[in-house]
Amino acid sequence: MVQITININGDEVDVSQPEPKSSFRKDMDVKKAMDKIALAYIKEASEMAGEAYGKRSRVAEILGFPTYQAYTYWEQALKKRAASR
Repeated sequence: MVQITININGDEVDVSQPEPKSSFRKDMDVKKAMDKIALAYIKEASEMAGEAYGKRSRVAEILGFPTYQAYTYWEQALKKRAASR
């Protein structure tokens, strides 16, 4: 539900919406949290894929990537971001 306030003063109409109350902490880092979740998914998918030839393709398939190349690019970018934090 969205609450708005409408004030009409002659020909002027003022529409305002109160600031939402946030339960987020000031030190919250959503990107870091998402990267942490993604790394956990990679770990779980790697365990599911086993140690056989074609493991990277199997991990990519488990995680929903169209190709192992797309997965590899994404994984490298993720790990680079994680290392820089």
